[in-house]
Amino acid sequence: MDEYMETVFIKICGEYLVDRSNKNMLPFTVEEIGNWWVNDDEAGTTDGFDLVSLGKCDGKSATIFAQCYYNHEPIEVAQLKLLIEKQSSFTDRETHSI
Repeated sequence: MDEYMETVFIKICGEYLVDRSNKNMLPFTVEEIGNWWVNDDEAGTTDGFDLVSLGKCDGKSATIFAQCYYNHEPIEVAQLKLLIEKQSSFTDRETHSI
């Protein structure tokens, strides 16, 4: 059940971002939304972002990177720092990590 709900939760997170963007409740707009993953076949690992959105922030192109954690624990500061570090290597656009 948890594996199924994780997928559903990611979809809900995307819908939430789009809804808040449409209501001008975010510092950025969401124009396109999807995900981004890369597989390392040698290491047998997968890394990426549950949600990646292209949009605008203050009239400039922006990319929003999100990880959707389906659990009952608050995110640790170390996890947030890793997310910010990971997204910084992908783009030179204005970015937001959530």
